[in-house]
Amino acid sequence: MTEALRLSTRRIEADAAEFHVVELAGRLDSANAHQVEKAILRLTEAGSNVVVNCADLLFVASSGMRAFILGARSAKTQRRVFRVAGLIPHVSDVFRVTGLYRILDIRPTLEDALDQPDAVALGS
Repeated sequence: MTEALRLSTRRIEADAAEFHVVELAGRLDSANAHQVEKAILRLTEAGSNVVVNCADLLFVASSGMRAFILGARSAKTQRRVFRVAGLIPHVSDVFRVTGLYRILDIRPTLEDALDQPDAVALGS
């Protein structure tokens, strides 16, 4: 049985900054990657600081990686924070193999991702 993707968003105030947290749970694959991309870009293009919490993300396909890359680029353009948090080991391995660890601000937990709100997440 495959675990369908569940996506939700919530707003959090942390250290005098506002973050929108995108919660992903289940499987991120070609069937739902566009939905995730759209949700992330809606927030980043509106100038929000975004954290994608992946603590319950069980699988990510290469098609799902695009959402993270575009979100980070969009946030950088808006001079906002974009972070990824809570990758479980086998999902983390996918991020390492694809090189996303070099271009994304990845934190071990949601709490870590909400620290230092003024830092721009994507390097130059």
